[in-house]
Amino acid sequence: MKKHIKTICTLAILASINQASAETFQLGVTGNIAPTACTPVIASNGVVDYGTIKTESLNKDDITWLDEKSVDLNVTCNAPAKIALYATSGRKGSALITNTEGKTGSGTPIEQGDLPSYAGVAGFGMDGDKKIGAYGITFNINTKDGARASGTISGDKSNWTTYNPYTLYSKAGVDQYFSLRDGSDPAPAAFTTATFSLRIMGYVNKASELDISKPIKLDGLTNIEMVYL
Repeated sequence: MKKHIKTICTLAILASINQASAETFQLGVTGNIAPTACTPVIASNGVVDYGTIKTESLNKDDITWLDEKSVDLNVTCNAPAKIALYATSGRKGSALITNTEGKTGSGTPIEQGDLPSYAGVAGFGMDGDKKIGAYGITFNINTKDGARASGTISGDKSNWTTYNPYTLYSKAGVDQYFSLRDGSDPAPAAFTTATFSLRIMGYVNKASELDISKPIKLDGLTNIEMVYL
């Protein structure tokens, strides 16, 4: 046992002598740990402008549908990421609907018009104590990493479904998260670039309900949150 211990000590001394006579250098190993980040860019600075709507074009005793508008939302990530879009109305209490606004400020439209049967609407703001109208936001053709992508929705970010997914607002005004998927799998899929093609369809209250003797401003506002999954 003693001889074994002595040998170990001899090796240690020799190693120390060699290190003293050798030249040394440093190797730095660096890096950054950072979360995946995605940057959204919406066309037209996020403004959908209907311009001037002539009062004589409004129906006196019925709602008036406005022309469909569209705007693209582009998202670029620095690494593959799964995200969802979540919308709330910035004009809660003003939606001209058949039910009561839910948590997100949306509800069931007076008429469905060209909106998908499952789409809800949010409000255009108020004209005094009168509701000006409402609008829905749905999706046209979305792309993910340069290829067409289908949608998926969830109310809790855990359970996802492909059933009637193409709307930001629900008729019940409940939480609704919209994401992109691969194939028939309802789970959200990761991407580095995506384009969400938003379609806006809205209507104005009957002219007999509004004070059309003065200008009325359509003042819809939707807050879209980009949620990392």
